[in-house]
Amino acid sequence: MLYLLKRSHLLILISLLSSCFNNADRDNPLDPQSKNYQDSGNLQGYVYTYYAPFQPIESAIITIFPELKSTVTDENGSFSFANLSPGNYQIKVNFPNFTPDSALVQVYPNKTTSHRFNLDGLPQLDSLNLTTSYRHQPWPLEPDRLLECIAHVSDPDGPADIASVSVIIPDFEFKGTLQISETVGLYQKRYEEHHLPVKQIEELFGHSFFIEITDKVGQIKQFGPHYLIRLIEDEPKIDSPQGSVQVGQNPTLKWYYLYLPFSYTFKIEIFQIIDQSLYIPILSVSNLSSDTLEYKVIVQLLPGSYLWTISVVDQFGNWSRSKPATFQVGA
Repeated sequence: MLYLLKRSHLLILISLLSSCFNNADRDNPLDPQSKNYQDSGNLQGYVYTYYAPFQPIESAIITIFPELKSTVTDENGSFSFANLSPGNYQIKVNFPNFTPDSALVQVYPNKTTSHRFNLDGLPQLDSLNLTTSYRHQPWPLEPDRLLECIAHVSDPDGPADIASVSVIIPDFEFKGTLQISETVGLYQKRYEEHHLPVKQIEELFGHSFFIEITDKVGQIKQFGPHYLIRLIEDEPKIDSPQGSVQVGQNPTLKWYYLYLPFSYTFKIEIFQIIDQSLYIPILSVSNLSSDTLEYKVIVQLLPGSYLWTISVVDQFGNWSRSKPATFQVGA
């Protein structure tokens, strides 16, 4: 009798406990049977520059697929997407003058997935001088015809990230590498006519030129097309002094008027003659009006032998230089 009583009490207790559990509130968001259960996850990330010290990139555009949701990075280079269904996502990041990037990530329920991007800055062409010149050399006096390419370039990752700069003429399958100068970001090359893929420079008129810049990561960017404008073969002529005449320390240089069917300016250059192969630049004066036919040297020239030239320069930088003239400055 006592055994039956105890057994009945146990059954009652089990029944009461079971009733309590069945009626208990299920508010744990991790419990699939809870009304607060959240079957979603979060995605966060960061966008920085490619090289150390890494700098955050603000306002980069972040898009995730297949949802096609977008956002932008804040001042810390961070972004986030909340309440995403679990699964695989593709993240794409874009920012002007930087290489686009993408990544595949997986979002898990009630977890935050994180991803970091380091974008490579794309090189930029800031300016280009693509010009021709027709010049007389001091020795010999036969003129030469040149093509000159001067490119000012930059890179968001700094000038050290630029690997090479080239000029390309696709129609002639020509590619030439520009040489780096002492000036940061300046690349240039002067081609004599016989080094070009044509017999005469005029054959290049109307054909496209491109500047190709490659960075250390291997990204290549082309800029163009650019075109040659003209070759000036009409050369200015010197009036005086010339013929090794002796002048004072502040001589007046004179030249003849030159009619050209386009606007231009004059440029004067004076060199001191050390010997027939060495000339030291003394003075250069640019942007003299085409109506100007003389110039008084304002710096005192030391006694010695000198050579001077007069050039015409059009608005695009093409130029033609006169035959040189010499003079002597007395003691």
